[in-house]
Amino acid sequence: MVGLAVAFGAQNLIRDYFYGFVILLENQYKINDVLKIGDVSGQVERITLRMTVLRDLEGSVHFIPNGKIDCVTNMTHGWSRALFEIKVSFSEDTDNVIDMLMGIARGLRSEPQYGRVILEDPEMLGVDALGDTWATIKFVIKTRPLKQWLVKREILRRIRRKFIENGIGMPIQQRVIHHRGEQLAQNLPGSVIDADTTKAA
Repeated sequence: MVGLAVAFGAQNLIRDYFYGFVILLENQYKINDVLKIGDVSGQVERITLRMTVLRDLEGSVHFIPNGKIDCVTNMTHGWSRALFEIKVSFSEDTDNVIDMLMGIARGLRSEPQYGRVILEDPEMLGVDALGDTWATIKFVIKTRPLKQWLVKREILRRIRRKFIENGIGMPIQQRVIHHRGEQLAQNLPGSVIDADTTKAA
């Protein structure tokens, strides 16, 4: 039994080293890349022939044997892309909103601080989805690796400010709560609630 366990462990170790060699040979990812391996996402801190080490946003470190990696999503390989899905009210002129969004994005690229990390002009994909009271406008911006989140946060900040200045309506999430008995529905922060009070059977 001991010999079998040793042999099985050696087999796993050989597999880890083999997969590690292939990962390094094919340059699938490198230090500081952001990966998704299975259910784990994080930034690559270390790569050895035996394992890949990721640190997630909460600071937790994940040690993943290379032999167990069968699918890797590299979110920062060569270049990255910031994806925007902006919902606006049906009452808004989507063509006007699209022009506004493109103006914000182009303006950001014209600034030296952000122009260095934005690789191309924004690409407008247009109205991508329709809901009961809203339309979704989608566009993307190509950036240097790891810079998509920096660009996205700043663009969203400017979009919010611009929408407020121009009175652009955005959909408000609603929740409906039905109460039994005589208790009245209480408004929850950020929600619009309809109360249906009925007597318990």
